[in-house]
Amino acid sequence: MEKARASRRRRSPRTINDCPFGVADAEATIHAESEAEEAAGADEKTSEGDYTDLGYMFAAYVNEDSPIVEKILKEALKANFVDHFRGYQGDGDSVLRELFAIWSALQERGIKYSNVTTTPGKSKTVLSQHVRFVDESGANEQANCVDGSVLFCSVLRKLGLRSFLVTVPGHMYMGVYLSETGDERVALETTLLGVTVGKDVEEVEVVRDLSGVRASLDEEAAQSDAWKTFAVAVAVGTKDLVENAEKFEAENEPQYQITDVNGARNDGIMPISYQKTE
Repeated sequence: MEKARASRRRRSPRTINDCPFGVADAEATIHAESEAEEAAGADEKTSEGDYTDLGYMFAAYVNEDSPIVEKILKEALKANFVDHFRGYQGDGDSVLRELFAIWSALQERGIKYSNVTTTPGKSKTVLSQHVRFVDESGANEQANCVDGSVLFCSVLRKLGLRSFLVTVPGHMYMGVYLSETGDERVALETTLLGVTVGKDVEEVEVVRDLSGVRASLDEEAAQSDAWKTFAVAVAVGTKDLVENAEKFEAENEPQYQITDVNGARNDGIMPISYQKTE
């Protein structure tokens, strides 16, 4: 009887928004470097025992069929940064212009970074993260690093662009391949949505030359906060992607993962079929 009670105590209910992203061996000890990082699901490491990465589960929150995706694409076209979405029919700069149009639409919606990530019933062996559905992020005008990343990936997947989620200790951002061949990719730090950037754009164009894209914009757009934050987001995200390239490939760095959304779909990770009741 005592054994059965103990087993029941170890179980805790989870909401559909709680995404498991890793499982540690029962003997392992999981550390959080600070209370603030712990609140964000941050930098949790196993000091001993095995760790199984489940980061591919985040792809289930990428939902290209959500009605909010079509609305965002329509709003992006209204900004007149692109005449229509061409996807991989254009070149790398064309893809980047489309990314900027989407970024601008999300910023115009007022979506801002919000570090609301508390997951009830937190386990010391099953690591999980609260993830908003894309319609929630769009309607509530707030998104944590995971919310913003899955929202952006949802929009890009609707356009046929190959996107991916990047997981590092305590954080997530997203990226996209600029061609079908996958020869070049950039990443976006989505937590910069809604942030006012004080730096000159030229100072942060250190990873991928965006001068061609900027030159195609009118002067107002090129000087806008949307462009500045987009340029910084590309620089910051891509720089981290490059600097941690070896860790993403290493077998002993389970918390550094790149989840290709197309690959996850091919492996059977489909969008969660769920609609909240009013």
